[in-house]
Amino acid sequence: MSKEKENKQTPKCTVFIKKLGFSGIFRRFIPVWMCLGILLVFSPAIETLVKLKNSTVYALHNFTQLQLKISRPDSGVEVLPSQVQEMLSLLRTHDISKYQLSAQLQQNGRILQRITESAWPIRRESEAVYHLLLICEIEQGNTGIEIDRKKEVALVYHPSL
Repeated sequence: MSKEKENKQTPKCTVFIKKLGFSGIFRRFIPVWMCLGILLVFSPAIETLVKLKNSTVYALHNFTQLQLKISRPDSGVEVLPSQVQEMLSLLRTHDISKYQLSAQLQQNGRILQRITESAWPIRRESEAVYHLLLICEIEQGNTGIEIDRKKEVALVYHPSL
């Protein structure tokens, strides 16, 4: 087989590696490693690995503080949407055991899921007399006795509903 025919059949990078004198397994895998190296350098993977290493080192050095933060009943609340944080605050402040969400809040799947999971063991039930409503719903003339309100959400007592 002539050199010209060999150059046409094999990729240029393999021909270059042959000229460098690499043989066997190196000839097959060096282009792969070179491509992976280039992708790694020009991707956010390096930054991600550094952040992962830093957070792991922090967790190992401050294990007792991390364990105390995790074991608190309200740990992780800061990542919830602001409306859910306000609802949780209202429910816990007034020691509510059962609550109901307004129709508008129930239509928002994200809010519905987050309040249901984060308020546990406080239950969301259809026959509950305490309702969580948006402030705009109260201003539209919703009946009931307002117990407390936050910036976006209010806790209302509806004895007849």
